[in-house]
Amino acid sequence: MRNYWLLKAAVQKTLSLMPMGMRINYLLQKFITGGVNLTETYFFDRISYTQAHLSACKKYGGQKEPKFVLELGSGWYPIVPLALWLSGAEEVVTIDIRKLYSRERLLQTLRMFRKQTESGNLQQYLTLVPGRVDILNGLLSGNSGTPFSEMLSHFHITPLTGDAGRLPLPANYFDLVISNNTLGHIAPEVLGPILGNTRKSGATLSVVHSHLIDLSDQFHQFDSSITPYHFLKFSARQWRLINNTLVPQNRLRIDDYRNLFSSNGFQILEEKNTAGSLAQLRQVKPDPAFATRPDAVNLVLSSHVIAKPALRSE
Repeated sequence: MRNYWLLKAAVQKTLSLMPMGMRINYLLQKFITGGVNLTETYFFDRISYTQAHLSACKKYGGQKEPKFVLELGSGWYPIVPLALWLSGAEEVVTIDIRKLYSRERLLQTLRMFRKQTESGNLQQYLTLVPGRVDILNGLLSGNSGTPFSEMLSHFHITPLTGDAGRLPLPANYFDLVISNNTLGHIAPEVLGPILGNTRKSGATLSVVHSHLIDLSDQFHQFDSSITPYHFLKFSARQWRLINNTLVPQNRLRIDDYRNLFSSNGFQILEEKNTAGSLAQLRQVKPDPAFATRPDAVNLVLSSHVIAKPALRSE
Protein backbone atom coordinates (compact mmCIF):
# COMPACT_ATOMS: atom_id res chain seq x y z
CA MET A 1 0.00 0.00 0.00
CA ARG A 2 1.57 3.25 -1.13
CA ASN A 3 1.99 5.98 1.51
CA TYR A 4 1.14 3.51 4.26
CA TRP A 5 3.81 5.31 6.28
CA LEU A 6 1.64 8.45 6.33
CA LEU A 7 -1.32 6.52 7.71
CA LYS A 8 0.87 4.93 10.37
CA ALA A 9 2.36 8.30 11.27
CA ALA A 10 -1.12 9.79 11.64
CA VAL A 11 -2.29 6.91 13.85
CA GLN A 12 0.80 7.12 16.07
CA LYS A 13 0.49 10.91 16.31
CA THR A 14 -3.16 10.60 17.36
CA LEU A 15 -2.42 7.86 19.90
CA SER A 16 0.47 9.85 21.36
CA LEU A 17 -2.00 12.60 22.28
CA MET A 18 -4.39 10.21 24.05
CA PRO A 19 -4.12 9.33 27.78
CA MET A 20 -4.22 5.58 27.04
CA GLY A 21 -2.33 5.86 23.76
CA MET A 22 0.53 3.55 24.70
CA ARG A 23 -1.82 0.80 25.85
CA ILE A 24 -4.00 1.11 22.74
CA ASN A 25 -0.90 1.03 20.53
CA TYR A 26 0.30 -2.15 22.26
CA LEU A 27 -3.08 -3.85 21.74
CA LEU A 28 -3.16 -2.83 18.07
CA GLN A 29 0.31 -4.27 17.53
CA LYS A 30 -0.47 -7.43 19.48
CA PHE A 31 -3.79 -8.33 17.88
CA ILE A 32 -3.62 -6.67 14.44
CA THR A 33 -0.08 -6.08 13.21
CA GLY A 34 1.71 -8.63 15.40
CA GLY A 35 4.52 -6.13 15.91
CA VAL A 36 5.05 -6.89 19.60
CA ASN A 37 4.59 -10.66 19.55
CA LEU A 38 7.49 -12.76 20.86
CA THR A 39 8.64 -14.77 17.85
CA GLU A 40 11.78 -16.86 17.53
CA THR A 41 13.13 -14.34 15.03
CA TYR A 42 12.65 -11.49 17.51
CA PHE A 43 14.12 -13.60 20.31
CA PHE A 44 17.31 -14.50 18.46
CA ASP A 45 17.71 -10.92 17.23
CA ARG A 46 17.98 -9.94 20.90
CA ILE A 47 20.30 -12.85 21.63
CA SER A 48 22.58 -11.59 18.85
CA TYR A 49 22.51 -8.17 20.53
CA THR A 50 23.59 -9.84 23.78
CA GLN A 51 26.46 -11.52 21.94
CA ALA A 52 27.61 -8.17 20.57
CA HIS A 53 27.57 -6.53 24.01
CA LEU A 54 29.40 -9.40 25.68
CA SER A 55 32.05 -9.38 22.95
CA ALA A 56 32.55 -5.63 23.37
CA CYS A 57 32.93 -6.01 27.14
CA LYS A 58 35.37 -8.87 26.77
CA LYS A 59 37.45 -6.98 24.20
CA TYR A 60 37.60 -3.61 25.93
CA GLY A 61 36.67 -4.28 29.56
CA GLY A 62 39.37 -6.79 30.35
CA GLN A 63 37.05 -9.44 31.77
CA LYS A 64 35.23 -12.52 30.57
CA GLU A 65 31.76 -11.22 31.33
CA PRO A 66 30.27 -8.11 32.95
CA LYS A 67 29.04 -8.26 36.53
CA PHE A 68 26.89 -5.14 36.78
CA VAL A 69 25.02 -4.01 33.66
CA LEU A 70 22.89 -0.95 32.93
CA GLU A 71 20.46 -1.24 30.01
CA LEU A 72 18.95 1.90 28.48
CA GLY A 73 15.54 1.04 27.05
CA SER A 74 13.80 -2.03 28.42
CA GLY A 75 11.51 -2.95 25.54
CA TRP A 76 8.53 -5.25 25.93
CA TYR A 77 10.39 -8.46 26.80
CA PRO A 78 13.38 -8.88 29.17
CA ILE A 79 15.31 -11.04 26.72
CA VAL A 80 18.66 -9.26 26.91
CA PRO A 81 18.69 -8.92 30.74
CA LEU A 82 17.84 -12.61 31.14
CA ALA A 83 20.46 -13.63 28.57
CA LEU A 84 23.07 -11.55 30.40
CA TRP A 85 22.13 -13.14 33.74
CA LEU A 86 22.27 -16.62 32.25
CA SER A 87 25.73 -15.71 30.89
CA GLY A 88 27.06 -14.67 34.30
CA ALA A 89 25.95 -11.12 35.08
CA GLU A 90 25.26 -10.57 38.77
CA GLU A 91 22.81 -7.68 38.32
CA VAL A 92 21.07 -5.97 35.41
CA VAL A 93 19.38 -2.62 35.92
CA THR A 94 17.12 -1.71 33.00
CA ILE A 95 15.62 1.76 32.52
CA ASP A 96 12.76 2.93 30.34
CA ILE A 97 10.71 6.10 30.24
CA ARG A 98 7.60 3.91 30.47
CA LYS A 99 6.75 0.75 32.37
CA LEU A 100 6.75 -1.90 29.66
CA TYR A 101 7.39 -5.19 31.45
CA SER A 102 4.46 -7.28 32.63
CA ARG A 103 4.03 -10.65 34.28
CA GLU A 104 2.50 -12.08 31.12
CA ARG A 105 5.40 -10.95 28.94
CA LEU A 106 7.96 -12.17 31.47
CA LEU A 107 6.36 -15.63 31.45
CA GLN A 108 6.38 -15.67 27.64
CA THR A 109 10.07 -14.81 27.72
CA LEU A 110 10.86 -17.53 30.26
CA ARG A 111 9.01 -20.11 28.17
CA MET A 112 11.00 -19.10 25.11
CA PHE A 113 14.26 -19.45 27.03
CA ARG A 114 13.19 -22.87 28.26
CA LYS A 115 12.30 -23.97 24.75
CA GLN A 116 15.58 -22.74 23.27
CA THR A 117 17.76 -24.21 26.03
CA GLU A 118 16.01 -27.60 25.89
CA SER A 119 16.59 -27.71 22.12
CA GLY A 120 20.22 -26.63 22.57
CA ASN A 121 19.75 -23.67 20.24
CA LEU A 122 20.59 -21.02 22.81
CA GLN A 123 23.86 -22.75 23.76
CA GLN A 124 25.06 -22.20 20.19
CA TYR A 125 25.03 -18.45 20.87
CA LEU A 126 25.86 -18.06 24.56
CA THR A 127 27.93 -19.81 27.21
CA LEU A 128 25.48 -20.36 30.05
CA VAL A 129 26.42 -20.49 33.74
CA PRO A 130 25.73 -23.98 35.13
CA GLY A 131 22.68 -24.07 37.35
CA ARG A 132 21.08 -20.83 36.20
CA VAL A 133 18.94 -22.55 33.58
CA ASP A 134 17.68 -24.82 36.36
CA ILE A 135 16.68 -21.76 38.40
CA LEU A 136 14.80 -20.37 35.42
CA ASN A 137 13.00 -23.65 34.73
CA GLY A 138 12.21 -24.17 38.41
CA LEU A 139 10.63 -20.74 38.76
CA LEU A 140 8.67 -21.22 35.55
CA SER A 141 7.28 -24.53 36.78
CA GLY A 142 6.11 -23.11 40.11
CA ASN A 143 5.24 -19.52 39.25
CA SER A 144 1.50 -19.62 39.92
CA GLY A 145 1.64 -17.60 43.14
CA THR A 146 4.93 -15.76 42.71
CA PRO A 147 4.56 -11.95 42.51
CA PHE A 148 5.94 -10.32 39.37
CA SER A 149 8.61 -8.27 41.17
CA GLU A 150 9.79 -11.33 43.07
CA MET A 151 10.11 -13.29 39.84
CA LEU A 152 12.39 -10.61 38.41
CA SER A 153 14.43 -10.53 41.60
CA HIS A 154 15.28 -14.22 41.16
CA PHE A 155 17.18 -13.19 38.03
CA HIS A 156 18.68 -10.06 39.68
CA ILE A 157 16.87 -7.79 37.19
CA THR A 158 15.82 -4.37 38.46
CA PRO A 159 13.47 -2.37 36.19
CA LEU A 160 13.43 1.40 36.69
CA THR A 161 10.97 3.84 35.13
CA GLY A 162 11.95 7.42 34.37
CA ASP A 163 14.44 9.67 32.61
CA ALA A 164 17.86 7.99 32.67
CA GLY A 165 19.45 11.44 32.63
CA ARG A 166 17.88 12.36 35.96
CA LEU A 167 17.43 9.10 37.82
CA PRO A 168 19.89 8.69 40.71
CA LEU A 169 22.30 5.93 39.72
CA PRO A 170 25.02 4.47 41.95
CA ALA A 171 28.40 6.08 41.24
CA ASN A 172 31.27 3.94 39.95
CA TYR A 173 29.11 0.85 39.81
CA PHE A 174 28.37 -0.53 36.34
CA ASP A 175 31.02 -2.17 34.19
CA LEU A 176 28.81 -2.37 31.08
CA VAL A 177 26.20 0.09 29.76
CA ILE A 178 24.15 -1.04 26.76
CA SER A 179 21.26 -0.05 24.54
CA ASN A 180 19.45 -1.87 21.76
CA ASN A 181 18.08 0.47 19.08
CA THR A 182 17.04 2.88 21.83
CA LEU A 183 19.19 5.97 21.26
CA GLY A 184 17.47 6.77 17.95
CA HIS A 185 14.25 7.43 19.86
CA ILE A 186 15.76 9.99 22.25
CA ALA A 187 15.97 13.70 21.50
CA PRO A 188 19.58 14.99 21.50
CA GLU A 189 18.90 17.46 24.32
CA VAL A 190 17.79 14.48 26.45
CA LEU A 191 20.40 12.03 25.20
CA GLY A 192 23.33 14.21 26.24
CA PRO A 193 22.39 14.22 29.96
CA ILE A 194 21.71 10.47 29.80
CA LEU A 195 25.22 9.79 28.53
CA GLY A 196 26.66 12.14 31.15
CA ASN A 197 24.73 10.45 33.95
CA THR A 198 25.70 6.96 32.90
CA ARG A 199 29.33 8.02 32.59
CA LYS A 200 29.35 8.91 36.29
CA SER A 201 27.75 5.58 37.19
CA GLY A 202 30.46 3.60 35.42
CA ALA A 203 33.06 1.66 37.38
CA THR A 204 35.77 4.34 37.00
CA LEU A 205 37.31 4.38 33.52
CA SER A 206 36.88 0.66 32.92
CA VAL A 207 33.16 0.84 32.07
CA VAL A 208 32.34 -0.18 28.50
CA HIS A 209 29.48 1.43 26.61
CA SER A 210 28.04 -0.78 23.87
CA HIS A 211 25.21 0.78 21.88
CA LEU A 212 23.36 -0.63 18.89
CA ILE A 213 21.87 2.32 17.02
CA ASP A 214 19.23 2.37 14.29
CA LEU A 215 19.62 5.45 12.06
CA SER A 216 16.98 4.53 9.47
CA ASP A 217 13.47 5.83 8.92
CA GLN A 218 11.40 3.24 10.75
CA PHE A 219 8.35 3.94 8.63
CA HIS A 220 10.29 2.20 5.86
CA GLN A 221 9.71 -1.09 7.69
CA PHE A 222 5.98 -0.72 7.08
CA ASP A 223 5.97 0.92 3.67
CA SER A 224 8.22 -0.38 0.90
CA SER A 225 7.35 2.61 -1.28
CA ILE A 226 9.77 4.78 0.73
CA THR A 227 13.48 4.33 1.36
CA PRO A 228 15.17 4.12 4.79
CA TYR A 229 16.37 7.69 4.13
CA HIS A 230 12.89 9.07 3.56
CA PHE A 231 12.73 11.17 6.73
CA LEU A 232 15.81 13.18 5.72
CA LYS A 233 13.68 15.12 3.22
CA PHE A 234 11.71 16.96 5.89
CA SER A 235 12.63 20.22 7.56
CA ALA A 236 12.80 20.35 11.35
CA ARG A 237 9.40 22.06 11.44
CA GLN A 238 7.80 19.49 9.15
CA TRP A 239 9.27 16.62 11.17
CA ARG A 240 7.87 18.02 14.41
CA LEU A 241 4.40 17.73 12.85
CA ILE A 242 5.02 14.16 11.64
CA ASN A 243 6.99 12.83 14.61
CA ASN A 244 5.27 11.62 17.77
CA THR A 245 6.07 10.90 21.40
CA LEU A 246 4.84 7.31 21.16
CA VAL A 247 7.64 6.06 18.88
CA PRO A 248 9.78 9.17 18.31
CA GLN A 249 12.63 9.28 15.80
CA ASN A 250 15.39 11.84 16.32
CA ARG A 251 16.92 11.53 12.78
CA LEU A 252 20.45 11.93 14.19
CA ARG A 253 23.21 10.90 11.82
CA ILE A 254 26.40 9.08 12.80
CA ASP A 255 28.38 12.33 13.10
CA ASP A 256 25.80 13.61 15.59
CA TYR A 257 26.34 10.55 17.76
CA ARG A 258 30.10 10.98 17.55
CA ASN A 259 29.74 14.57 18.77
CA LEU A 260 27.34 13.56 21.57
CA PHE A 261 29.68 10.90 22.90
CA SER A 262 32.70 13.19 22.67
CA SER A 263 31.01 16.20 24.29
CA ASN A 264 29.86 14.01 27.20
CA GLY A 265 33.32 12.71 28.01
CA PHE A 266 33.60 9.52 25.94
CA GLN A 267 36.17 8.14 23.55
CA ILE A 268 34.76 5.96 20.79
CA LEU A 269 36.88 2.82 20.61
CA GLU A 270 35.10 1.10 17.75
CA GLU A 271 32.34 1.95 15.32
CA LYS A 272 30.80 -0.81 13.21
CA ASN A 273 28.61 0.86 10.61
CA THR A 274 26.22 -0.62 8.07
CA ALA A 275 25.53 1.64 5.10
CA GLY A 276 22.63 1.50 2.71
CA SER A 277 22.41 2.09 -1.00
CA LEU A 278 23.59 5.33 -2.56
CA ALA A 279 20.86 4.87 -5.15
CA GLN A 280 18.23 4.88 -2.39
CA LEU A 281 19.76 7.99 -0.83
CA ARG A 282 19.63 9.68 -4.23
CA GLN A 283 15.87 9.04 -4.37
CA VAL A 284 15.49 11.53 -1.54
CA LYS A 285 16.15 15.25 -1.75
CA PRO A 286 17.52 15.87 1.74
CA ASP A 287 16.62 18.95 3.71
CA PRO A 288 19.53 21.45 3.85
CA ALA A 289 20.30 20.29 7.40
CA PHE A 290 21.35 16.93 5.92
CA ALA A 291 22.26 17.87 2.34
CA THR A 292 25.49 19.55 3.42
CA ARG A 293 26.79 16.36 5.06
CA PRO A 294 28.97 13.84 3.23
CA ASP A 295 27.20 10.87 1.66
CA ALA A 296 29.29 8.59 3.87
CA VAL A 297 27.59 10.14 6.91
CA ASN A 298 24.03 10.10 5.60
CA LEU A 299 24.36 6.56 4.24
CA VAL A 300 24.85 4.92 7.66
CA LEU A 301 21.68 3.03 8.60
CA SER A 302 22.89 1.21 11.71
CA SER A 303 25.89 1.32 13.96
CA HIS A 304 27.44 -0.50 16.90
CA VAL A 305 29.25 2.17 18.86
CA ILE A 306 31.64 0.98 21.57
CA ALA A 307 33.02 3.67 23.87
CA LYS A 308 34.71 4.28 27.21
CA PRO A 309 35.12 7.43 29.34
CA ALA A 310 37.89 9.59 27.99
CA LEU A 311 40.97 10.21 30.12
CA ARG A 312 40.09 13.66 31.35
CA SER A 313 38.91 15.37 34.52
CA GLU A 314 35.19 15.82 35.14
